[in-house]
Amino acid sequence: MGRTSDYHRPLVSGIRVASGREVMEVVRRVRYGEGGTLTGLATRNADGKKVLVTNMHVMAGETDDGRFRNPSGDEEMYQPSTDLDYRVGTNLVHVPIVSGQNNVADVAYCELADDDEENQVEALFRLHDAGE
Repeated sequence: MGRTSDYHRPLVSGIRVASGREVMEVVRRVRYGEGGTLTGLATRNADGKKVLVTNMHVMAGETDDGRFRNPSGDEEMYQPSTDLDYRVGTNLVHVPIVSGQNNVADVAYCELADDDEENQVEALFRLHDAGE
């Protein structure tokens, strides 16, 4: 199945993802270190839509002094790199960090990217290297 940082389609749990923001048809990588792990595929109860789940800090990135922050809202998920051709998730939703209190979760999800019918991203409820 290859390394977790390799190109993977369909997407599966445990592979590396990147967060980026599209700015004038160029993707700017969100500063967050070496990347993060795709927790996996889930189904949103409200509408039955499939979503990609990861940690909020993977999607939000870090401040210049290395502290985690809340996403700005325009972050998108990419795999394996932040190139527009590799966008896999859009419409980020997250549990925000609230200063001065215990935070309940470090979680975010994106809807599967489906720019058009030819470029729909596929994902499976399966672990990387879990076998067939």
